[in-house]
Order: sequence, then C-alpha cells, then structure tokens
Amino acid sequence: MSESLRPLPQPTSLTEPYWRAAHEGRLVVQGCTACGHRQFYPRPFCLHCESEDVAWQEVSGNGNTLLLGATPLVQLQTVFKSLPYDTFRDFAPLARIALSSDVFATPASAQIGSVRELLAKAKAEAGKYSYGSYGNGTSAHMHGELLRMQAHVDLTHVAYKGGAPLVQDLMGGQVTSGFVDASGYRPAMGAAKVRPLAVTGERRLRGLPDVPTFTELGYRDFEPNGWYGLFVPAATPKAIRDKLSVAVLAALAKPDLEKAIREQGLESGTLGPEAFATVMRRDAEIWARIATTAKITAD
Repeated sequence: MSESLRPLPQPTSLTEPYWRAAHEGRLVVQGCTACGHRQFYPRPFCLHCESEDVAWQEVSGNGNTLLLGATPLVQLQTVFKSLPYDTFRDFAPLARIALSSDVFATPASAQIGSVRELLAKAKAEAGKYSYGSYGNGTSAHMHGELLRMQAHVDLTHVAYKGGAPLVQDLMGGQVTSGFVDASGYRPAMGAAKVRPLAVTGERRLRGLPDVPTFTELGYRDFEPNGWYGLFVPAATPKAIRDKLSVAVLAALAKPDLEKAIREQGLESGTLGPEAFATVMRRDAEIWARIATTAKITAD
C-alpha cells in the first residue's frame, strides 16, 4: 500500500448535518482506504446554532473527524447576523462529492408550459401568483427572489418547512409555483402532477434533459449548484488533508458510488480541494449578493 493511502491510526468519524446525502457520505468514507476504521454520527451539531452538541471548533485536527457539508456552509453567513464559526477560517475542504439543483415547477393542472408564460400570467394578475421554497433563507428562497427581481414580477414567497410539504402542495395546486430540490422532486415526476419549467445550476439535469437551465433562458446568477462535500477542521495538518483527499477522490471514482449518488437524485460533480475551495468562494459571493439585494434574513 502506498504511503498516501495508509489508514490513519485512529477511528474516523463522519458528522452528518445533512440527511439527504448522509448515505453517500458514508459510502465515500467507507470506500476511503486512508480512513481506517469508521464511525458515523448523524446530525451531531447544528450549523447555525450558538450552542451545539459537538462544537466544530473543539474537534481535533488529526483527520479522524470529517464533516459532510453542503451549500448552507457558504449561505448561512449571509442570512444570519452571527454564527459560531467562519466557513473559510474553520473548515478545510477535502473534496466535493455530489451536486444538486433546484427545479422550478408548477402544478400540471395549471397548464403552464414555460417560465415566460408563468411570468406573463403573474404580471397580468398581480398578487395572484406565488412561489414556494423549502425554507426561509434557503437556496430555493434565494432563487425565487432572484427570479422575482430580474423579471420585475410580483411573486409572493411561501416558505415551507422542508421540501416534502412543498411538493405535496405543488401536486395539489395549493401553491402556483415552487423551487424544489432535484432529489426531492422525484415523487412528483412519478405522479406526473407537476410540470418542470427550468432548473438552476450550470447544466441540465440528467433526469430532466429537456428542461432548460435559467442561464439558457437569459437569467443571471442561477449558476451555483447545490453541493455536498467532505471537510476537516482547518487546523488539520496539510499532510493529513492531502492523504485523505487522495483517498476520497479515489473512492469517488468508483462506478458503484457514482451510481449510488445518482439513485438519490443527485449528480456526480467531483472536485479536489483547491478547485472546490474556488467554487465555494465564488458561490459565497453570489449568495451574499442575492441575500443583500433581496434583504433575505433567517434570524
């Protein structure tokens, strides 16, 4: 075994604040040769709480505790007045492991075939149309405000407590449109009660190849994808970070893991630590600009 892939001497634990990709995170760590024996702790701390069950700042930088992080790592600092951490100071990325997008959709019963048609109706009937999100201060909320501002249209924000109730109301026609996380959109696809009009992100979704991106439709700042990645404390020595990153990237190259990611409605989108850090900073700037302009807060 090469030195770069030798297991670390202590058990590796994976913290999982994000349930949707927890399965993929575990598969990556299980396939990571350098991680040695593994332990998993689902949702051990709250990324936006002052008081946590496990404080990330107190986690040892020995490479034995990994964080399965997601897009809120670079969003929460734009919508909360204060947080117990600084993303770019306290977290060191190992690899991006998966991508997600938001699907902008309407109830099929509304018989609206495009974003342009929806916006035309919303302008003609001011105050009648709304968009749902899976939570205040989330990507869906920011996407809805971005669309509202760029299209100069009156769309009322309806914040749901998660994606499931939003999908149910879209299917039932209780909300006129919504931004749904692509992995949570799958039940609506099977029921054929929701019509997708556009997707966020840099490219079309494999599962919705005929649905255009907002960028294709001429809108700006919809490029950032939702993402999931693995992190260690920033204090972790570079030699350990490099060892883990090489092993994680090797695990991500396995076809069975890529298949598992897609089965969850996510897209493969592997990036190494340097490229991932660049994307994170770019995304953080875009999310901050949207949140500031639209005056989005989560406090």
